[in-house]
Amino acid sequence: MEYYDDENLEQNDHLLIDDEMKSYLDDYGRWGKILAIISFVGIGLAALMVLGGVGFLIMNQGDLGYSRFRISEGSILLFYFSFLLLYFLPALYLYRSSTSVQEAVRLNDDYALVNSFRNLKNLFKFMTILVIVGIGFYGLMIAGALIFGVYSFLGF
Repeated sequence: MEYYDDENLEQNDHLLIDDEMKSYLDDYGRWGKILAIISFVGIGLAALMVLGGVGFLIMNQGDLGYSRFRISEGSILLFYFSFLLLYFLPALYLYRSSTSVQEAVRLNDDYALVNSFRNLKNLFKFMTILVIVGIGFYGLMIAGALIFGVYSFLGF
């Protein structure tokens, strides 16, 4: 690994990437691409299962008995495909970031490296917002459970 002195860094306003860093970036690109492709395959299989399940519901509409809480097949499709979309976007950001970092290492392309980190930033931003929303839903569920528990305890 090369070490750079302060004088060289002050003269050169760029980030210096040596061979070891390129190796790590290339490994990140390979593993990220594999994970993204596995995610895409999982999303595709889940979409097929949702479509098959909704098809089963449509074909056996009269055989399932009476339910007071009837949910339409379209709303089931919308519900599950919205979750698949939430899973698709991070996989897409990861795939774009991984392919861009591999291109940057292979071609010594600064723009591709910037593009890779832009997609990585978008991945982290999306996941952070998703986690915050999930924590909010957990908070609402806990508050709702406490409120219903108190009401049922008091006999309302």
